[in-house]
Amino acid sequence: MSSQEEKTENTTEETPVNEGPDPAEKTETAEETPEEASTQNEETTKKVDPLAEKELEIARLKNELGQAKDQYMRVLAEMENFKRRKNEETKERLKYATSALAKEVITGLDNLERALTHASPGEDEGFKNFVQGIDMVQQQIAEALQRHDIKRIFPIGEKFDPNSHEAVGAIDSPKVENDCIVEVLQAGYLMHDRVIRPAIVQVCKKNKNKAQAENEPEPA
Repeated sequence: MSSQEEKTENTTEETPVNEGPDPAEKTETAEETPEEASTQNEETTKKVDPLAEKELEIARLKNELGQAKDQYMRVLAEMENFKRRKNEETKERLKYATSALAKEVITGLDNLERALTHASPGEDEGFKNFVQGIDMVQQQIAEALQRHDIKRIFPIGEKFDPNSHEAVGAIDSPKVENDCIVEVLQAGYLMHDRVIRPAIVQVCKKNKNKAQAENEPEPA
C-alpha cells in the first residue's frame, strides 16, 4: 500500500460524523415553567390588546374628574352659604345699628312727657308759650322716631305679653279681664320687629274668692 492511500484512510477515520442535536437536550429546551408561561402570556396580551389599557386609563381619569367636580361643588355650596349668612348678619346689624341711640332719645322723650304732664301754666302767657314749645318738640321727636320705624307701645287693656311687657304689679279691676293690662306706667318701644324697651305695666289678677261669690246663685 502506498503512503498516499494510508493518508486517505487516516483522514477518513479522524473526520467526526455530524449526528445532529441530542433529543434529550431538545426536550429540556422546549420545557418552560408556569411563571415563564404566564409572563409570556401577559406580555402577549399587552402587545396584542392596547385598547383595553386605554379604556382603563380613561375610566380612571373619569373617576378622578368626578371626584374633583364633587369636591368643587361642595366648596362652592359652602362659600355660597357663608356669603348668605354674612349678608344676613350685615343687614341685621345695620337694621338695628341705631337702637342704642334710639333708647337714649326715648329717655329724653319720656322726660319731656313728664314735664308736660306736671306743667301748670296758669295765666302766665309766657309760660304757656314755653309749654307749647316743649309740646311741639316732643311731637317732632315722636314723629322722627316713627319715620325710622320706631313705634310706641302703650298696651292698655291688652293681653299681657312677656315678650313686650314688663309687669311690676297685679291689681284686681272690674274694667278689664284677667291677665290683661290695667295700667301702663311707662310706654315701651318697638324698633322694626324687635322690642328695644318693654312697656312697664300692671296686670289684672281677679280675686278667685270674689269671682266665685259673684258666680254663685243668690239664695231663693
